[in-house]
Amino acid sequence: MGESLLQARHPALDRLYTIWRLLRADNRSPPASAADPNLLRKWQDHLVIVEANTASGALRELHIGAAVVGEIASSNVIRAAITEVSNSQQPILVEESIGQNERYTALALPFGDADEGVVRVIVAIYHAT
Repeated sequence: MGESLLQARHPALDRLYTIWRLLRADNRSPPASAADPNLLRKWQDHLVIVEANTASGALRELHIGAAVVGEIASSNVIRAAITEVSNSQQPILVEESIGQNERYTALALPFGDADEGVVRVIVAIYHAT
């Protein structure tokens, strides 16, 4: 995913993606321990945090931010992005529409150790600009 793609979407997503890239260093994704709530505090109202059981494929919601409660947090597009990221261990950027006037951009990022597969998926969701 190129940096220019994010810069055209939403500045908060761009900042989060930059931090994610720094945390992962030369690895495929940052370790699960890097998904620190203090580090993510700036985005917490816009986050959905999901824990993935790599053995069973089961997903468990750990956090749904106040700004994304409702239809967008449970949309099929967001759920598909979470599943894709947990399987591919690659970030994904998606756009979703709810109704006629509500457009959202979501950035899904994997956090996990390579030996264990993706342990957490962090999804930041903002109104499309």
